[in-house]
Amino acid sequence: MEKLAVSLDEAEKLVSISRFTLRRMIKRGTLKVARVGRRLVIPLSELQKLVRPAGEPSTESHAGESR
Repeated sequence: MEKLAVSLDEAEKLVSISRFTLRRMIKRGTLKVARVGRRLVIPLSELQKLVRPAGEPSTESHAGESR
């Protein structure tokens, strides 16, 4: 059976995004997560949305976001 979700540690390695950035995205709601018991996991489908071919338009709206 294939994995459906990964831990933050695994996600950090898979997509080369820091844990801090992943947590910030989770807090902002731009990255959906699930809880399995006390563990926080990120569905692989969410990570695939982050890693898309260059030139493909983003589905996220950044209008009104403060950085």
